[in-house]
Amino acid sequence: MRYINAFVIIVLLTVLVNTATAVRFTDNKESWYHFDDSFSGGISKSYQMHVSDTMIQWIYEIKQGQYLWPYVGLSRELNESDPHSFSPQDTFVVEMKSNHTGKFVFKISSFEPGRTLPNDPMSCRISELAVTVTPVRQRFTFPLEKFAVPDWWKEQQNVIPEDNRLFLDSICLLQVIGNDKGRINCVDTFEMYSFEIRKYKANTEKSSLWILILVLTITVIAALVLFIWKKRAGKDLVSPGIRELRPQPQVALQSDWNRTLEFIEKNYTDGELSIGKVANVLGFSDSKLSRLISENYPDGFRALVHELRIKEGKRLLGESKMNIAEIAFTLGYATPSHFNREFKKRIGVSPGVFRKGTLESTEKRISP
Repeated sequence: MRYINAFVIIVLLTVLVNTATAVRFTDNKESWYHFDDSFSGGISKSYQMHVSDTMIQWIYEIKQGQYLWPYVGLSRELNESDPHSFSPQDTFVVEMKSNHTGKFVFKISSFEPGRTLPNDPMSCRISELAVTVTPVRQRFTFPLEKFAVPDWWKEQQNVIPEDNRLFLDSICLLQVIGNDKGRINCVDTFEMYSFEIRKYKANTEKSSLWILILVLTITVIAALVLFIWKKRAGKDLVSPGIRELRPQPQVALQSDWNRTLEFIEKNYTDGELSIGKVANVLGFSDSKLSRLISENYPDGFRALVHELRIKEGKRLLGESKMNIAEIAFTLGYATPSHFNREFKKRIGVSPGVFRKGTLESTEKRISP
């Protein structure tokens, strides 16, 4: 057996020496952020992003408004501790799934000497790769040379069509862009389990066949040795004192109620917010969400939304110069009268009387 063990160690060392070094970009949670086209005048929504040790979960909705090219996205900025230099032979690896089938564009931004300007991301050299994602969890592997400089960027930066340099030795930003028009008006959940670039040694391709042969050989020998040993021993190899290892349930990214409350607190000003829409975004049934809200907020969904709106309304009445109608629409009410009714129901006075009282108390405090 000691010769077999020695052989196993040699094979494992050989594999480790020749295996790719993986640069995992999902490890640094603080470097990820999500965005939508609101900065460009669009109406798409990036609702939530949760980053855990096992995956990135992202909920979004692409909406077609006046902006012709709606989009949402995830972004990972490379910091000082990250490797920035890669080669076309390095391999891009991503494992992911999405509730709806469609394309995502993986985008690399690189520093290009003489072109890239500080605080101007569009002056970076851009390269892209489109990948179709389905509800089935899949792993994709591509050499970085498969990325291509898009025509729209060449036109925007006055770059000749033949210039397809990638500048992979100075990567500064990695992004996942959702702009597939087949996803318009579909609330979607995207989950990404790995996002990495594997750097291989120069001799990897030449030695991969030998590695495979060695691994297969040692596997066959080990299986034969174990079979003979079990037959001679006449008993199970597992000692009585060894406990059976059972898979442990995954810890939820966040409790259902915390996710629900966080979503409602961020979107209570949406005039079309309903229990059905919240349930759809969070992946619950309407009945489950209703039960969850009742257990944690007995007054119900609508009361919770009104409570958040009125709380913000009190702040706006006291601190802003908006008129009452503007405040009502800002909070998501269809009419000022609805806002007045809900406000008086909870505070005991109308918004106008509340604002007058707030201003008078403020003046008294300021007076000498």
